[in-house]
Amino acid sequence: MKLNPVSFRYSDFPDRVRWGFIADEVQSVSPQLGDAYDKEKNARSIDIAALISINTKAIQELNLKLEKQNKEIKKLKAEIKKLK
Repeated sequence: MKLNPVSFRYSDFPDRVRWGFIADEVQSVSPQLGDAYDKEKNARSIDIAALISINTKAIQELNLKLEKQNKEIKKLKAEIKKLK
């Protein structure tokens, strides 16, 4: 996903910095993540629970890939050691 995290402040709480995403950008990447829409059907808020679920799945997939790569590295190091 090509999401750009941004920091912002609500005018009601100017001392508190918050982090999030621009709803329009999220909608262009994944329309189903829109949670509330305006009259033109543009996303005005993001379904954060869905985004967390998608991110969790991506992290799990990356973890699996990393574990496989680590096993391959260990195997290759053992083969190199035998050749020395």
